[in-house]
Amino acid sequence: IIDRLVVLLTDLRHPACRLTELEVLDIATRAIGGNTTFYVRDVVQVGDKVEWHIGTATVGSGIVVRINDATGEIIERHRWGVR
Repeated sequence: IIDRLVVLLTDLRHPACRLTELEVLDIATRAIGGNTTFYVRDVVQVGDKVEWHIGTATVGSGIVVRINDATGEIIERHRWGVR
């Protein structure tokens, strides 16, 4: 029952994606060029495209990477915060 509930909740959380979460985290890590700890902030439908929004697990400042799900290309990467 719990496994089925997890599948249902996961399906509601994300639009249909071509890339897996691990693939996207790997793309983001390589885009920054380091061993930074990332997490999936959001997966959103923008028009007919799906975007992954990945961020660093930091407080006060960090890095955000947006990735196109269809191509795996970096849409945007930027730093935010006080540093």
